[in-house]
Amino acid sequence: MGLRSIINFGASERWGVGINIRLLDSKSFEFASCVVRQAKGSIEIVNLKSKMRDWRDVVSSIAPQLKTGVRVHVNIEGKGIITRMLQSSDQIDEDFVKRILPGFDGKNFVGQLFSGASTRVLTLLRKDSVNFVDNFWTSSVKIHSVSLGNFISNEELGLIPTPYPLEDKMSELAYFSALNIFNPGKSIEFFGAEEFEKNKRRYEHAKNFFHQGRYALIVLFCSVAFNLICYLTLREKVAELQLTATSREISLKEDQKNRNSLLKAQVLYSKLGWPSNVLPLYYADQIALSRREPIQLTFLEIGTEDRTVSGNERKVGFDQTKIRISGKAKSVSALGIWLAELRTRAWIRDIINQKYNQGKLTEEGSFEFEILI
Repeated sequence: MGLRSIINFGASERWGVGINIRLLDSKSFEFASCVVRQAKGSIEIVNLKSKMRDWRDVVSSIAPQLKTGVRVHVNIEGKGIITRMLQSSDQIDEDFVKRILPGFDGKNFVGQLFSGASTRVLTLLRKDSVNFVDNFWTSSVKIHSVSLGNFISNEELGLIPTPYPLEDKMSELAYFSALNIFNPGKSIEFFGAEEFEKNKRRYEHAKNFFHQGRYALIVLFCSVAFNLICYLTLREKVAELQLTATSREISLKEDQKNRNSLLKAQVLYSKLGWPSNVLPLYYADQIALSRREPIQLTFLEIGTEDRTVSGNERKVGFDQTKIRISGKAKSVSALGIWLAELRTRAWIRDIINQKYNQGKLTEEGSFEFEILI
């Protein structure tokens, strides 16, 4: 069985081919062929031909099935077939056959032993009567099994009902030869044709190879599908993790950038003598936003200057807890309202050193005070 036949093995198992060969004399034959197929629990005839005299016509009638390695059963009957009825107690060996068939030589015969419920039949045929079988191999027909005479299945053919109206005995024998592919008779033993047995063993090996290969492919497919699902799932997870890692990296870079900027600002303010880690711009913004008309700021100092002398070195610093403010207001009441609003701020501890000076009632007065933070 070739590689193509193994690939198509699943389809070929549902098909069977039966060939009946009738021996007319030593040089002439008559053939019938039958192709059947299993479909939905039944067996149907696909092609049936009989009364063919040329082996090439037989090959042509079953050519489509030969391409897929369909099993072929051959039945041989007609002139030259020797049949002997046996007793149930008879021991079948070459000496026994020689007693009932003088001159018998097992090397020159092929034979079949049928053992039924109440009947035992020995069927013999000289090998030189089937020299035409050599043509089988050159025509690419690989015979799977062989039978002789009318004993194709477990009982005589005449006792088996035929569901189709067949034209003649040869068509019947070809039909039951095809059926034998699916239900071979266990009560039939064929001997003397080693090539047929080799073909049967090849088929069984191919069958085992096909089924084991099919299971292996199913396992492989499931494994590939599982790995693909895992790959796609993991790829999605990896993409999410990469996105998270990228976002985190960007965030860390931004944080590091902000920390660097804050550190530089702190270094700068430290050089200026500002020891607090709170930047003075915050307080300036809060005071400016809280101011209401008609108040005008003329001076804002966050962190009052603190000059000290240490040895021969004069050190300049700032008291970051004080904010000094001065400006102008049209009335003392407007100034009082603003100061009251400032006192509500959580970051202001107290307002001290308040001064207000107004020369005339029609003029703006000047003020100054300090905020403790």
